[in-house]
Amino acid sequence: MLRTRRMMGARRLGPTVTLAALIGSFPGCSFVFVTRAPPPSERPRVVDCTTSNVAPIADTVIAVSQVVGFMYAFDASNLDYQYGRVSPVTGMVFTAALFALFAASAARGYTATGECKEIMRQRGVPTTNPTWPERERRQQEEADEEAAVQAAAKARAAEQAAASGRAPPQNTATPAPPPVTNR
Repeated sequence: MLRTRRMMGARRLGPTVTLAALIGSFPGCSFVFVTRAPPPSERPRVVDCTTSNVAPIADTVIAVSQVVGFMYAFDASNLDYQYGRVSPVTGMVFTAALFALFAASAARGYTATGECKEIMRQRGVPTTNPTWPERERRQQEEADEEAAVQAAAKARAAEQAAASGRAPPQNTATPAPPPVTNR
């Protein structure tokens, strides 16, 4: 069968159209898995939104891989694509479109998780990954609370001993270790 240039052009166009359809139907991770906080006017008392950056980070990794693919397609000659079904231009268009999709998804994800973390911080709800100063503050609060409990127990024992006329018991408990600071 004799193939004309027109048939060859149509044959190369098929994979391009298929790839374009796939790009349009495949959303990024953040578009699928990140839940945004509702606007302030519609915000309920308990806000259910995503604070984790896992999906935006995955989008970022995929977007960077598309940049690498684009650079490969840009640097490749037609000989590198000689036995493939797509041309270098098709490869560049495909990787550029995927980059745009995943970069937009990552941007949306980082924005949504940042807004959610800010809302949680304003409401006093701890996020899943507190900052180091916040961890140190919590550890210090726990150590102070433990010291207060120990002091109250010691005072209560001394009062009971004084009321019964006995000598107050000696401190047999081991003191709480000092809080650990990571600097």
